[in-house]
Amino acid sequence: MEAKLAEFRKSHAQKQPSINWRTSVSRLTSIFSNSSKQSFETNVKKDEDESEESVSVINWQIILIKFFVWLTLFIIFIRIEFGAVYFIISLLYIIWSSLSAHRRRSNELSAYSVFNPNCEKIQGTFSAEDYDRQLRRGVKRLCNSSVIKYHWRPIVDDDYLRLPNFQSMIVAHIKDRRLTPEIISVINNIYPWTTSLKHIRRIHNSDILLYPLNFQQPLEQDLFEKYFDNETKIMNIPENPCLLKWQYDKCIKEHWSNIIFRENKIVEQSQLKKDLTENDEIILDLLKKIQDNDQDSRCAIIVDNEQQIPLVGTRDYRHEHPLQHSTMVAIDLLAANSIYSKENFLEKFLEKKEKKAYLLNGCSIYLTHEPCIMCAMALLHSRISNVYYLKENQHVGALGSKYKLHTLKKTNHRFTVYQLEQINLTDNLNTSE
Repeated sequence: MEAKLAEFRKSHAQKQPSINWRTSVSRLTSIFSNSSKQSFETNVKKDEDESEESVSVINWQIILIKFFVWLTLFIIFIRIEFGAVYFIISLLYIIWSSLSAHRRRSNELSAYSVFNPNCEKIQGTFSAEDYDRQLRRGVKRLCNSSVIKYHWRPIVDDDYLRLPNFQSMIVAHIKDRRLTPEIISVINNIYPWTTSLKHIRRIHNSDILLYPLNFQQPLEQDLFEKYFDNETKIMNIPENPCLLKWQYDKCIKEHWSNIIFRENKIVEQSQLKKDLTENDEIILDLLKKIQDNDQDSRCAIIVDNEQQIPLVGTRDYRHEHPLQHSTMVAIDLLAANSIYSKENFLEKFLEKKEKKAYLLNGCSIYLTHEPCIMCAMALLHSRISNVYYLKENQHVGALGSKYKLHTLKKTNHRFTVYQLEQINLTDNLNTSE
């Protein structure tokens, strides 16, 4: 019996695991140390937050006390008439104190990223990557400025592009200016000043315009010696009034100085080149789409100026009929009763628009090529407002190349014409100089 009990105790002891007190003690100490560390850190954070809150409250109290002290002193200095001096000194002190160095907080990042964890930089720091990015942007901007750009060049009457015709006149120098009324009456009897020269004042300082160079009845010698010096000179005067400021400036500088000129701002503005607008770029893109990679095809788009909406877009069909130019087809498509019944290519890209009468009041037309005489007259009779074209038509162009139909004086409608012109960086520099 005792032998069996001993075997049972022995087997029971083998089944029970042995307890290692060292490992259990180490586990307990680690758990205790971790918990104590976490509690310590939380306590430290709480203390820092509480200290920061208390410091912020104290700072606000100090600021209020300083403000009241400053306000009291300001009132005192106003009483002794030194308020402005005190105020300026206070501003200088505030600027100096805000620029002075202050102690960095424990959780505040340093301006030098090498002193921060993981070399973290503060907001607004200019790094090497930022410098490289700025250089790349500058190069890109320089490249963009050197790329060829476009603007609209107005096609105007030749009278605005050249100086007026000149007439040569004999000019004499008056001896005694007190005799000017008498001289004027004598000269008017010989050569009256015509109404066609009313834009010219006959006398400038002591010089007077006598008569044209080829005048057949000059002044008698005795009268000439009585009123004028012996030497005369020839001066060119414009036969017609100057239309633009540059014409007037050149005439008074190089020819007769006493010219009457009234500047017309509207006319001056019509001579200026126009930059392409966003709507112009959209229309030009639509023209390219209608051309369908065929640069020689002639296309036209009519646009409503008020709503800035393209109405119709078409191509040239003169291979089917000699009269079906792109301009003629575009006008026909816009009419309520279309005769040609051609396709409106804008319906592929835009919503279908309601048709209107054949008159194009308040509309502009964009053309890939300069219109011929037939198309230009059709635009005139349709009362178009503006015509824009891209390429010249040297052979039969009616709006700039061969003729300028829109500038004829006897037509019953006026419209402006512009041609697309290339500009580059050198042109901009020359114009700015």
